[in-house]
Amino acid sequence: MKYTGKKIFFLLCLILPVLHCSGQNRKLDSLKAELQISVEDTNRVNLLNEIFKAYYSSEPLTAVEYEKEALKLSRKLKFQNGESKALNNIGVVYYFLGNYKDALNYYEQSLAFDFRNHDKPGLAKSLGNIGSAYFKLGDYEKALDFNKRSLVIKQEINDSAGIGKSLNNIGGIYNETGDYEKALDYYFQSLKLKEVLNERAGIAMTLSNIAFVYQRWKKHSQALKNFERALDLYRQINDRIGEATTLGSMGNCYYDQEKYEPALMCFQKSLVIRTDIGDERGIGILQGSMGKLYCDLKLYDKAIEANGKAIREAEADGNRKGLASLYNNMGFIYSEKGLYSISRDYFVKSLSLAEEIGSLDGQVDVLFNLGNVLGKLGRYEEAFYYNHAYIRLKDSIFGLDNTRLISQMDAIYQTEKKQQEIALLNKEAQVSQLLLKEQADRQNRQQLLLYGAGAIMLVILVFVYFLLRLIRHIRKANVLLNRQKNEILEQRDEIKEKGKVLKEAFDTIEMKNRNITDSIRYAKRIQEAILPPLDRIRMLLPDSFVLYMPKDIVSGDFYWVEKAGDKVLFAAVDCTGHGVPGAFMSIVGHNLLDQALHEQKLTAPGEILDFLNKTLATTLHPGKDEETVKDAMDLALCAYNPQTRILEYAGAYNPLYIVRQQDMITQKADKHPVGYYGTDSTFRYQTQTIQLEAGDKLYVCSDGYIDQIGGPNRKRFLSSRLKKLLLDIHHLPFAEQKQLLVKNFHDWKGSIEQYDDILLMGVGV
Repeated sequence: MKYTGKKIFFLLCLILPVLHCSGQNRKLDSLKAELQISVEDTNRVNLLNEIFKAYYSSEPLTAVEYEKEALKLSRKLKFQNGESKALNNIGVVYYFLGNYKDALNYYEQSLAFDFRNHDKPGLAKSLGNIGSAYFKLGDYEKALDFNKRSLVIKQEINDSAGIGKSLNNIGGIYNETGDYEKALDYYFQSLKLKEVLNERAGIAMTLSNIAFVYQRWKKHSQALKNFERALDLYRQINDRIGEATTLGSMGNCYYDQEKYEPALMCFQKSLVIRTDIGDERGIGILQGSMGKLYCDLKLYDKAIEANGKAIREAEADGNRKGLASLYNNMGFIYSEKGLYSISRDYFVKSLSLAEEIGSLDGQVDVLFNLGNVLGKLGRYEEAFYYNHAYIRLKDSIFGLDNTRLISQMDAIYQTEKKQQEIALLNKEAQVSQLLLKEQADRQNRQQLLLYGAGAIMLVILVFVYFLLRLIRHIRKANVLLNRQKNEILEQRDEIKEKGKVLKEAFDTIEMKNRNITDSIRYAKRIQEAILPPLDRIRMLLPDSFVLYMPKDIVSGDFYWVEKAGDKVLFAAVDCTGHGVPGAFMSIVGHNLLDQALHEQKLTAPGEILDFLNKTLATTLHPGKDEETVKDAMDLALCAYNPQTRILEYAGAYNPLYIVRQQDMITQKADKHPVGYYGTDSTFRYQTQTIQLEAGDKLYVCSDGYIDQIGGPNRKRFLSSRLKKLLLDIHHLPFAEQKQLLVKNFHDWKGSIEQYDDILLMGVGV
């Protein structure tokens, strides 16, 4: 059989990866076999480190276990270099997995060893790693400090590759905080160094970073030039991740210029590569960008679907910066679709995250959008506040750069002007200067006399002119006043007639408003009738309280307490919206909970939520109408056995807080609202089982308390403040806790209206 050149090449492409993989497996098997017969010495530590390297990229959790064994053995042998290296490697894996707090903890332990051992390369590496962790955690001040300290040491030891990396990191921090000039300065320093070292991958990465700065600075042509240079380099070195990332960035740059066709083309090319290499995280980021594009093309369903996928990926990855941007995108999509309440909720989430991580650009974008949507909701005072905040922040970012550039131009001009004056003086003789000065003085005296006489005549003429104008205006005003007097007399009778009509209309509106209000008050009595009586709650949960404060007459929040065998079930439920729509939803939700317990005989919280999710979705969305997407419920549901002190919990967005002595334990809920339109039919809520201890305090709530805007800076209360407050007061009787929670809420809210319905339940063990 004869083989052509193409056939031989094809066979090699098939065989070589298999041989490479086989070679790697043989090497790993050899290392493991050697580990089995090794003794507990430094060689065994080195073997564990080699196995760690083999597993790091493919199985990071397995890699961590080997490195933890290396750490334990190093401590036993008092092998300080091995212990420092193991701590750093474990931190690298946690950083790779997105667990930045644990990564920071291990990096700091490694730094302590490097400092004691005067290990400058190790110190530089650990300081840089700590800076990277702080950057991911949104603490840019500490991130900048540690990266600059790392840079100083790398410069001392002449670590060229490390210097380039530090310069890139520092440029990234300045870019994130909006100081674009400093960002470019550090990036260009890094680029120059990498070009000297001929690091093509590093050059491509730095070119992309420079392009990002120009893009955020609205200099799109310069951004695209740098992206194209980076793309060409990534293709030359066959870096498919870099190629896909750069194509996505170019798509975003075209999108910023409203060039949708080339933007979509770039996104699709990037998506093909990411799908081919199985880059799930990259696909999620790309879906967010495509969601924005679909929104601008008014393909709202596609936009919501794409952005939803991106949000789920960012939540799973712990990418807070990405989440802030995606929440803002989703808010904009719903705003364009006319669903302003949902839009506002996403904007509030985005602003909260952007403030937490210190992203100024993210705050600018969402402040503008939030002000617009609040205006469309008729909440003009809040809209004015956010629009004013947007203008202040935008001016603080861009005004500084403009002022600096103007100052530089003025300095250059003043320097050139002084140089010209010096040159002129050197060319003229001293005698000529004296003659010119004498002649100029004589001319000045003559001109002063003429100017003085002219000024006096001008003052007289101006006085006469204004006097004549005043007389003419007085005459016109008298004529106008007489005409207006006659018009007023004619309109007086007409106003009297209109006043009668307006009074009749007002009386009619007042009567209708009274009837509507009376109907809503009657609906309140109906809603209160379905809530469990306080004496039944005290019987089933003797040590407890319920804080229930509807925003309007009727509420979208409700609480539910029932007994099933040895278990007491209780729930805090938050239905979509508030007022009359929320009240209707609360009645539906209460009936479904009763049905799940009494008819379906379900007692496991997760199974009850599955039943509610399925039944509510089919009940409220039988035709899958787009306008029903808001119908859903968030809730925390518990089943408590007082004899065994075993608690079962399941949640849809709303967590369970457990205060044990001085510790706050948070049981996280599933990120999936009950009954949401388009819900995944295969989704199942998880039942979490907790063994409680005597003295434990349990709290469940809706999001009304933590979402309330107030305080000195007119911000959301947030769950972090609520958890601290509960820790401070949990030792008090529940009646006093309730009073303090109410007082704190009103103190925080001040003169601002209540944002949403308030529901918070406390139960003692």
